[in-house]
Amino acid sequence: MGWPEVEQAFAEAVERGVIPGATLIVRREADVVFQGAFGHRSLVPERSPMHLETVFDLSSLTKPLATTIAVMMLVRENKLRLADRVSRFFHNFGVHDKGHITFRHVLAHCSGLAAWRPFFQQVAQVEKSGKVNFMASHGAKEWVYEEIHREKLEAPSATKAIYSDLNFMLLGEAVERVAGQVPGVQVVHNVVTIRKPAALAS
Repeated sequence: MGWPEVEQAFAEAVERGVIPGATLIVRREADVVFQGAFGHRSLVPERSPMHLETVFDLSSLTKPLATTIAVMMLVRENKLRLADRVSRFFHNFGVHDKGHITFRHVLAHCSGLAAWRPFFQQVAQVEKSGKVNFMASHGAKEWVYEEIHREKLEAPSATKAIYSDLNFMLLGEAVERVAGQVPGVQVVHNVVTIRKPAALAS
């Protein structure tokens, strides 16, 4: 199969609605031998074309592959315990009767926090109101963390499983606070780069 056939396969997949779009880069050692962008990166509210520079959200893959591993590395290093209350690290989190919630609750999706909140819409609105480049700023991230700290529970902790993005945003914040690195960087630096893949088996 040559590159024209690859391009045709992607074009057909987009046309048949199998995927909205995709990017592909093939390298042979340091050389790029093929690259292409196909279809659209978004369909609503309007269609926007895919670009090679498009950044993809890996969505829930980051929960087990970055955040959970990063948290458990901190547990292994005795920098954080699953029985620790979240409010030990984030004092404001204790409002609205959340002071008893532990990292074990958060990891197990039984903290009682909501499944999600439209923070991206609120952050976008802040940027539209005049804060230039707020969307991708450190300030926007801190704003979201503070919103999570002030959240009310949707269910008493340990009574109901709610698959919650807020839980893992909170865990990511904890990794940043304790390790000084975002979860993905923490895992890549300590597992892949330093300890190598064998560390995953320990």
